[in-house]
Parts: sequence; structure tokens; C-alpha cells
Amino acid sequence: MSNTEFEILVKELNESLFRFAYFKVRREDIAQDVVQECMVKLWNENKPLSHYLNVKAYCITLVKNKCIDALRAEATRRNYELQKKQDPFEQNVEDKLEREEKLKLMDYHLNQLNENQATALRLRDFEGYSYSEIAEIMAQTEANVKVLIFRGRNALIKNIKKQDGVQSIAY
Repeated sequence: MSNTEFEILVKELNESLFRFAYFKVRREDIAQDVVQECMVKLWNENKPLSHYLNVKAYCITLVKNKCIDALRAEATRRNYELQKKQDPFEQNVEDKLEREEKLKLMDYHLNQLNENQATALRLRDFEGYSYSEIAEIMAQTEANVKVLIFRGRNALIKNIKKQDGVQSIAY
């Protein structure tokens, strides 16, 4: 792969790969690192672009795997930091608690979906990929992708409504 080909590829894919990584890890700095690591890996493989059936699908797969690695590393760091807890009376404690609660709630609902449903939903609704592109990325049929998205949306709505019902009863 030539420098020019690689630069064009990076310009085309960088933003969508970043958004995909961000939705997986929920942190901008980690998402940027993941995308950069994937681009470095692609460059180091030193294969012509024609070698890949679908470069975009390959890059999404690389990003997904790197995100999983990053989340595992982040969980380890978080556990370590909790042990060394800082001053609990920081400024904006209420804002921090509210933000953490919203993130936990979002993670909770996304974790209720199976991984294929969550990935298909993110690619379709947040990244704007077509059904055929998602099918190629996930190595599924187009019909199966449509079913995953339909069921994922329904499950997400059901979980949110269920959670809202529990909260309104609790208060």
C-alpha cells in the first residue's frame, strides 16, 4: 500500500471508525487511541488494499477488537483508582454523580442486548451504515441484520419502559 492510498483511506474511514470506537468505549481519548492503533496495524501489515475484500469491514473488526482490549484495561485501571480514592468532596459532586448515574443506566440497557444486536444498532442508527454494509461487517445475511436491529430496538424499548416503571413505583 502506498502512502497516498493509505492517506486517502485514513481520511475516508477515520471519522466513522472514531464514532464506532467512541460508542463502544465512551471516552474520546481511548477511542482516538484505538483508531490510531488500528491504522498503525493496517499500515504495518503492508498489504495492498486489493488484498482485502472490504477494507471498511476489516477496519471495523479491528476497532471492535481493540475496543474490547481497551475496556478490559480500563476496568483494571478503574479498580486500582477506586482503591486510591481521592477527596470525595470535589467541586460539582452532584454533576459528577448524575453523569455517572446516566452512564451506568446507559451501560445497563446496552448490556441487556446481546452483542450482535447492540453492534447492529450502533452501526445502523449511529453510524448510518446500510443493511448490506452491516451484513458484510458482521458476516451475517442482510435479512438477519434487519432482524437483529428490529429485535434490538424492541428489547431496548422494553428495557427502558420496564426501568421507568420500576423507578416511578420506587419514588
